[in-house]
Amino acid sequence: MHPILNIAVRAIRKASNFLTEKYEKIDVIPQRNFSMISNMLKLARKIIIDVIHQAYPDHAIYSEYLQEDSDIQWIITSLDGVINFVKKIPHFSIAVAVRIKNRTEIAVIYDFMRNELFTAARGQGSQLNAYRLRRSTVERTINNMVVGTEYSSKMYHKDGDTYIKLVHKMIVQGAEIRSTGARILDLAYVAAGRMDGYFIMGVSMEEIAAGMLIICEAGGLVADFNGGHNYLKKDNFVAASTPRNLRALLKFLVNNS
Repeated sequence: MHPILNIAVRAIRKASNFLTEKYEKIDVIPQRNFSMISNMLKLARKIIIDVIHQAYPDHAIYSEYLQEDSDIQWIITSLDGVINFVKKIPHFSIAVAVRIKNRTEIAVIYDFMRNELFTAARGQGSQLNAYRLRRSTVERTINNMVVGTEYSSKMYHKDGDTYIKLVHKMIVQGAEIRSTGARILDLAYVAAGRMDGYFIMGVSMEEIAAGMLIICEAGGLVADFNGGHNYLKKDNFVAASTPRNLRALLKFLVNNS
């Protein structure tokens, strides 16, 4: 195992132990006590950072608002699917990605409720619990795809009408739409072939870095809605488990967005 990947897995597992304890006691955390939830997430993040800095004290921790001058940056999502966690819906994950010279090289997504560990190192493929993830061989069209996206108030603050119409048209054409509340874990599901594709508007580096590498190393593809690689600048992102599935999604998105 790549040495940095090994540290990433160790950090995530340690944080997952902390969050599992909190999950078992979640009934005592009021669902709208944002202060308690925020503190829990900060502690989980600190656990991850402490493990990283014990091994690599000079590595930087990525922040969307503070770009540190470092060749190696760790992108940490201490809990993907916070609302699911608080509502005791067992579908959430912890994610870590490592960017070296502005390219994602290491990725880990851990669904600790199901003990499913998705990992990838650039050029070495993706794995699920140490077993190689191979590209799905199922080729689909829009009318029989399972496609992930996200329904939330956040999605409707910008281009809400466009987004609603896009989802509606996809459903009318026969696609099965899934919105699980854990977008990073959804990307791991695309890599595993559990979803045929995924699309979203309003993306950030934290939300796609780990999933993007795991999908690509499994043989899938990612793009912006125009088929390019400017998803952060264009604020939209699409992923698919096979090239044909990506082409089908892109054709639909170009014609309807």
